[in-house]
Amino acid sequence: MKRRILYGLVCLLLLFAAAAQAESTDAYRDVQRKLQQLGFPCDDGDYERVVRLMEEDRQWVEMHDDFLAEQYTGPEYFAYVYLMEEGLGLYDPNTFTWTPVSDKVYAFDAEVFRVDTMYTDILQRIDGIVPDIVIEDVQEDLSGMTEEMDLTTYTDGTRKVSFLCNGHAYETELISYGDWVNSAFFDFLDEVLAKEGCPRQLYVLTPSFDQMVLLYYGSEQDARTLSLMMDYMGYAEDEEEEPGGVIDFFKELFKDD
Repeated sequence: MKRRILYGLVCLLLLFAAAAQAESTDAYRDVQRKLQQLGFPCDDGDYERVVRLMEEDRQWVEMHDDFLAEQYTGPEYFAYVYLMEEGLGLYDPNTFTWTPVSDKVYAFDAEVFRVDTMYTDILQRIDGIVPDIVIEDVQEDLSGMTEEMDLTTYTDGTRKVSFLCNGHAYETELISYGDWVNSAFFDFLDEVLAKEGCPRQLYVLTPSFDQMVLLYYGSEQDARTLSLMMDYMGYAEDEEEEPGGVIDFFKELFKDD
């Protein structure tokens, strides 16, 4: 009798597990279709790759925090992983060459690796997702930077960034925060896009707690849709609020006096 009860419980658990797996698969496929409707390829090869990466992330997090591991199994995390992978592109550490994968999103770490060319790298990659502009001749003047970091303000002098956008010359001077990007640069970049008559805006899709920044060039409505789709930690803004531009992510990170 006990054996039959145990067998029945095992069967029930297997049925629940199968139902949960089917539900997850349906939710992932729904996200896949929505991404395709927004112009992202997200084919079956992408689907399988993202599901595999999600499982690897879940297993790693589970070793440290069982509660958080659940956050890495939902459809929101599927969207997050897919879009982040698209935005990161392919990087060859031997040649320091970055190859874009997407023409819609670009992802980068707000704390950069190549400090001397941080804005050059960002501009070159933004150029790849904003079809309305051509950026050329990017120059970074580091002569205003100091050798030592001021530990009271976390600054090390200033740097100038200049470039041509659609043949027009632009230049800005920025306070340097070591290996962190300065939010003022994105304020300036938004002004450049407006002056060039760009019909859309750059948006940050990642929430403010995430050091990884995912930029999207498109409409406010699509930016809102994508932001909510990938909000796997539940930190999305109130839906009644308008999504901010690229500046909103950085405005509390570093501020010029």
